[in-house]
Amino acid sequence: MQNAVNGVFPEVTISSPEAAQGFSNDFPIVGTAYCPDFFKYTVMYSTESAPTEYDWRDVITHNPQPTPYYSEVLADTLTYFNTSGQVDSTYYIRLATYDVNGNRYVDIVKIYLDKTPPEFIPGSIGDCRRYDFDENNYYILAVANEPVQFCAKCFSPEIDTITIINSRYSTYTALKLPEYLPEDELSYFVKIKNKAGLTTCSEIYEDELKIENSTVPTNGFKKYLDFPQPGYLCGAKDINNNDKQDLVFMEFPEQGTYGTVNFCEKEEGNLVSQYHLPTKFQPWSLGDTNADGKSELVGNIGDSLIAFEALSPETYPMLNFYKSNDIDPLYGCALYDLNGDGRDELLVNTFLDSQRTAYMIYLRVENQFEYSQSWLLNNTSTYSRNELTPRPQFGYLDGDDKVDILLSDIDGDILIFEVKSLPSSGN
Repeated sequence: MQNAVNGVFPEVTISSPEAAQGFSNDFPIVGTAYCPDFFKYTVMYSTESAPTEYDWRDVITHNPQPTPYYSEVLADTLTYFNTSGQVDSTYYIRLATYDVNGNRYVDIVKIYLDKTPPEFIPGSIGDCRRYDFDENNYYILAVANEPVQFCAKCFSPEIDTITIINSRYSTYTALKLPEYLPEDELSYFVKIKNKAGLTTCSEIYEDELKIENSTVPTNGFKKYLDFPQPGYLCGAKDINNNDKQDLVFMEFPEQGTYGTVNFCEKEEGNLVSQYHLPTKFQPWSLGDTNADGKSELVGNIGDSLIAFEALSPETYPMLNFYKSNDIDPLYGCALYDLNGDGRDELLVNTFLDSQRTAYMIYLRVENQFEYSQSWLLNNTSTYSRNELTPRPQFGYLDGDDKVDILLSDIDGDILIFEVKSLPSSGN
C-alpha cells in the first residue's frame, strides 16, 4: 500500500451528519475512513464538550469498549447511531482511524438528539402593533420551550396567504408582517420546528390581527394648556382641595441657574399662577414629612437642601423651615412614605465616589432631617456611568404591602428596590 511519502495522505472525515444537525431517531453515519497502512476504525460518541478518553461510548452498543471495523470505507456508510435509551442532549461523534503502527487520525462532529417535540409557552402567542414614525408595523409574537425555527402563516379571504419565517434557532420571536397590507382582519397560526426536525403547530387565531392603515400624528402631543414661560416640572397635587391639580414647576431663568417656582391651576385653557415662592431654587418633590396635613416642597440651591412648608392645610408651602448643606453633595431628592406610617421620608441622591451615587434616606425630626442609616446603592457590575438618575418612581409592583422603588442609572441599568423595613419617622 502506498504511504504519505509517496503522496498518499490519511482521509478521515464524517460527511453525514453535518455539524449542528438534529435527530430524533437512529441515523446512519457516512464518511471516509482511510489511511496508509490501514488497520481499523471506530465510531464513538460523548455528551461532554471537553471529553477525556474515558467519556467516549460506542455508537451502537453504548459501551466504553468500541466496536472495531477492519475494512476501509470511502464516502460510504461507516455505521449507524443507535439512539435507543439516549437522552435529549448535545452529542459529539468521533471517527477514529488507526494504522498498523498505532497512529490515530480523528474527525469529530457535533449533533443534537431531541426526541421530544417542541412546545409553546402557554399564553405566549399573540400579536402587537408598533409605530415606525407615522406608520404601523405589525408583529406576531411567540415563545417556545427550546431553540426552534418559527414560521407564521397569515390569511384572510381578501389577501394571499402570507408566510413569515425566522430561520435562526431561538426560544422567542417577533415576526414582522410585510408593510402596506390592506386593511383587514387576518387569521394566523404559528409553527415551530426544533433542531431534530420535530414540529408543533398552534391553534388558528381567527380574525385576531386587525390591520389599520391610519397614520399616527407626527407633530408630537397636542397642546392642552399654555403658560407664557417654559419651565422644569416638579409635580402636581391638589393642594388647596378645590378639585384642581396645582402644577408645580420652576421657570427657566433668562439668566442664572434658578428661576421662579410657580403653583399653577388650569383656567379656561391656560395655566394661571396661583402662588409663587419668593426664593428661586430647583424644586424636586411635594409631600408631607410629619403627617400634619400641610404640604411641603423640597429642592436645592447648589449643594444646599431647601424645604418649604404650608402654614396650614390647603394652603401653599411658604415657610422655609429648612436650609442646609449638611446633606452634601445633593443631586436630586424625592419625598415618599416608604414605611406606611403616614410620614414621607426624604430620599437624597448623593455621590459616593467619582463614579457612583446612592440614595440616602432621611427622616424628619422636628425641623431637621436625620439620616436613617438606610440607603439605596447601585450594585450593578459595571464600573462607570453608575450615577443614579434624580427621579425615582414608587409603587407596589408585586401586590404586597412593601413599597417598590424603581431607579435607573445613566448607562441604562434598571434597578428595583423593595423596602423591607425602615425606622419610623420622628423616632
